[in-house]
Amino acid sequence: MEFRYRPPHPPTMEIQESKCEFIRPVQYQRDCISCCFYSSMIYATNVATGFYVGDFWYSAVFFYLLNTSLLFHYTRNEIMRTIDKTGIMAVVIYGSYKFFDNLPKYQDDLLYPVTIVSSFLYVVYLYYYGYYYKQYCYCEDMDTADRWHSLLHLVSCIGNHLILFM
Repeated sequence: MEFRYRPPHPPTMEIQESKCEFIRPVQYQRDCISCCFYSSMIYATNVATGFYVGDFWYSAVFFYLLNTSLLFHYTRNEIMRTIDKTGIMAVVIYGSYKFFDNLPKYQDDLLYPVTIVSSFLYVVYLYYYGYYYKQYCYCEDMDTADRWHSLLHLVSCIGNHLILFM
């Protein structure tokens, strides 16, 4: 498998058979790995930061998300998508707990919490607004959708780093 960029196959062309055809749905078949696979690796910084600040639960949850995200973006398997969503929900639930637990410390300076909430809302916007209107992460052009999804990985990573340092 090559690791360089190749444009997706036009819809009118037949897709060549690949070794991974049995696990990749037709609309996701490619000759190369998606940029989302590589952008998922940014979650390793959340794992390391969790260890650095001594929050081992956060590290464990992000380690789980890192692995499920890498597996999903490599295989594009629907079962892995569902498993990846459990990792996302675990991060959202634990991150929300940490955020609201530490929120009273920031009664005088709301800039920090507002930045965290803004990053969360931006991720929700990219994902759900894009889903309903076939834009951003759900754009019909797979390469554009993957780039927006990579941005989603980056923004969520930054927001969770901010939560770790609350």
